Amino acid sequence: MMLLNVTLTVFAAASLHVAMPAIGHAFEAAHPGVAVSFDFDGSQVLVAQIEQGARVDVLATADTKNMKAAQDAGFAGPSTDFAHNVLTIVTPASSPVKIATDMASPNVKVAVCVDSAPCGRYAKAALSAMNIPAHIVTQEINVEGVMEKVVLNEVDAGIVYVTDAATAKRGTVRTIVIPPYDQQPVTYPAAVVKGSANADLAVAFVSFLTGRTAQSILRHYRFQGITSP
Repeated sequence: MMLLNVTLTVFAAASLHVAMPAIGHAFEAAHPGVAVSFDFDGSQVLVAQIEQGARVDVLATADTKNMKAAQDAGFAGPSTDFAHNVLTIVTPASSPVKIATDMASPNVKVAVCVDSAPCGRYAKAALSAMNIPAHIVTQEINVEGVMEKVVLNEVDAGIVYVTDAATAKRGTVRTIVIPPYDQQPVTYPAAVVKGSANADLAVAFVSFLTGRTAQSILRHYRFQGITSP
């Protein structure tokens, strides 16, 4: 049955800000009459907004910790993992940071996310694993904030996801690989928010995220999918 003028509201982690709109368009094409509206921010911010009464249909976080917090508080139903990601170091083109250990210099300014954000927790764990006592001068609410500091040359290095580094204009940043054994797995779960006014449609959207179309879009934007190409 065709739906008319239904808006599905999705709260999604900031690192999904490029891939999710493309997935939303694909979902709209498959569901005439449905419009998908997105709000992007740090996962911890999105969960707090839901707890404060924001009207949302679907929550997609960049970690299982914030999703579990929403579930434990009774705001989200069972979740489905739909993507994975990895961290990378990004630097302005003129940065003195050439290898990861250069971040240990007290003269090097480093940006990461706040500890409550998945990107911040993952970054701190990676720095600890690499035994790098980085001089962190700013902690941003989400990964977009870290990228902005790097692109504007306000810091010498930042730790973000490879998907965010890929969105930078060519030539504006350099990337330095963080070995897989020095970083924690980054998993993206999605769930229907309790009290959704469009629960059936929300269930369909979460299911759509694991389908061939959405998985292809995610891989296009350098996410690691959960299904084979």
